[in-house]
Amino acid sequence: MLARLCRLAGSEPCTTILRRNHHLNPKNSRWRSISNGIKDKTPPSASHLATCSFNPILTPCRLISSAAPLWQGVNDIKRKPVKRHRQPINVSSLLESVFETKLKTDDPSSSDNKYVHRYPNSNPRRRFLSDSVEYRSSSLEVFKLQQQRCDNEDLERIKNFVADSSRKISSYSSSELMDIISSLSRAPMSKISSDFFSVALLDLSSYACGHVSDCTQEEFVDILVALYKMHAEVSLQELEAIEKECIKRLKSWDVNTSLFVSDWWIITRRKPTTFQREALNTLSSKVENLTLQNIIQVFYLIGEWQFVPSEDFFQKLADFVERHIDSLSWNEIGVICNAFLKSRSRILSRSLQQAIKPRVSKELHNNDMDHYNLISTIRFFSRSYFHDWDLFEDIARSVTPRIQEMAFLGPPHIAAAFAKVRHFNQPLMDAIADQAFQTADYIRFKDIWLLLWAFCRLNYQPVNSKQFFQGLIYQMLGKPEQLSQPFLFLKSLVSLTFIEQYPTTLIDQAFSSECLHNCKEKCPPEVHKLLYVLDCSVAIEHPEYSGNRLPQEFIDRFWQSPHGSTKDVINKIAGLSGVMEGLQCILGGPEYLKAHPILPHIRTPLDIEVNLDSSSKPMRMDSMSSEVSRLNTITEKPKDNIQRLAVLFSPKAHYRLRSRDLLGVHVMKRRQLSKIGYRIVEIPFYEWIPLMKASEENRQDYLKNQIFI
Repeated sequence: MLARLCRLAGSEPCTTILRRNHHLNPKNSRWRSISNGIKDKTPPSASHLATCSFNPILTPCRLISSAAPLWQGVNDIKRKPVKRHRQPINVSSLLESVFETKLKTDDPSSSDNKYVHRYPNSNPRRRFLSDSVEYRSSSLEVFKLQQQRCDNEDLERIKNFVADSSRKISSYSSSELMDIISSLSRAPMSKISSDFFSVALLDLSSYACGHVSDCTQEEFVDILVALYKMHAEVSLQELEAIEKECIKRLKSWDVNTSLFVSDWWIITRRKPTTFQREALNTLSSKVENLTLQNIIQVFYLIGEWQFVPSEDFFQKLADFVERHIDSLSWNEIGVICNAFLKSRSRILSRSLQQAIKPRVSKELHNNDMDHYNLISTIRFFSRSYFHDWDLFEDIARSVTPRIQEMAFLGPPHIAAAFAKVRHFNQPLMDAIADQAFQTADYIRFKDIWLLLWAFCRLNYQPVNSKQFFQGLIYQMLGKPEQLSQPFLFLKSLVSLTFIEQYPTTLIDQAFSSECLHNCKEKCPPEVHKLLYVLDCSVAIEHPEYSGNRLPQEFIDRFWQSPHGSTKDVINKIAGLSGVMEGLQCILGGPEYLKAHPILPHIRTPLDIEVNLDSSSKPMRMDSMSSEVSRLNTITEKPKDNIQRLAVLFSPKAHYRLRSRDLLGVHVMKRRQLSKIGYRIVEIPFYEWIPLMKASEENRQDYLKNQIFI
């Protein structure tokens, strides 16, 4: 089978296929009018776009979808009663993004096309396939790199078939048709030009899809390759039949064939869930026989399919590449990091990080630094349990001067990676904020959320903070993702509450019936926590708001979600149990304090509530339930002459790294507690942890000074 795959190669590089489709042809008047509208920054109307015969899955507008009005127009069309799931898929028309070729209208050198510069139409994840000849027999890159020519007999057979258009497909024998399909699979991409295109080839592709179960293993691969080269339209029913046949044949394939067919599915941009799982499970059973390049390609499959069969299998792959890290290219390292990110797998191996670190440091000083792989590795490091301060500082120093030249999807991810590990670097954040302000007119919704979350989590307002935050809020107003991506929308609004910003129009939209319905249908259970945080924060900090509010149904769902036990928190946070014991001693017993989240919507680890009377003597705490507490907390005011104290023990995780600056959510909690009448008693880790080595008397004196001022 390996030899067969090698023989499939053409003689010339992959060429652009998209233009063969009439609706994507630059000579077509409809395409030209849309293209000119983009260059002139005058997007066509939705009614004009609706007249274009285009496939919603393959529409060229997706290549330039950052312009808000045009994006809105495209989404208007998507909402027309056209069932997208019934659309066939044109395999070869996806080559533009897969093989990093571009349409002429997407020339990055054009000053009129900012979008291409900010969001390049390429797939950098596939670059690794060009780094070693070992990948040529296990991926569709074989047609791009291999230089073996097909026989003249193959080309003659194809020409005769196309020329004889009057002859029906049914008049050919099955062996004749398979010979033609095999010839197509061997023919170079450039030879299957528009001159060869005919209705006969369409009939041939339908025949091929309908007879996948009747052919040999080699013929089956020929069919897949021929479909790929013929830019054949394959219906969902035909794809399902191909998937079933792939699963049926999977165990009889060698490793390279399994990887080759898996790559075919990636090219189609379809996710055959059952085949994905079966393919990766089969490869996991052969892990001991995989070559280094096989393993890198398995990492690629895991990243593309966002699935890993088991943690044990993933660890074996990681251990193997760790031993060979010096022989890997920078692109291959990027693939490994991307697999950890996309599969959402835990990164438990510090040794793997230590092995990758020197390669990152080397790349940082490369004048032609590859931004995509660098961002993947930064995110990889931010997802682990180990933080390397010097590495992140080195990254910040190297990346900051280059922020302006990066495609814009990079800086938001960098900001979020730094925020995730609580690493604050002001020059870097200022550079990112400056670039965001300059490019705010074509920013994606996901990037808005990443930027808002990063800056608000770190509680940092840059030099241009007014324009920065107002620009991002303004962009959210005009984007349809408010409804199509409600989870990101709500996370963006909750992030803004950290810095006490409440855009009322967006909040009203978030609590609208349509948005809440989409939350039910499209969001994970965590969405109820976001909704409740937003609703309670509005009530406390923006009481003049008069728009939509969260219905009781969603409030009840928040309380149905598990939140963890108080006992577990006390045992896990270093120093907290000592604070509890010390407070019980100075107050007179456990009945004089209550450990619970005082603000139920902000469930940071633990708060300790203490009440003092008019003489500053401790009062017994009512044993009221959390249910009653959460209903009354926001509106309840302190009784006359009663002091309500919120004793907040702050561990390291509540601060920026190597800093005494609290993170945004903890700043917000203190602000809201003060607004509803609590006096904040701070017990920061940097004061309490040293006291743990002192005497009990010293610790009690410290607590007395904090409580009884």
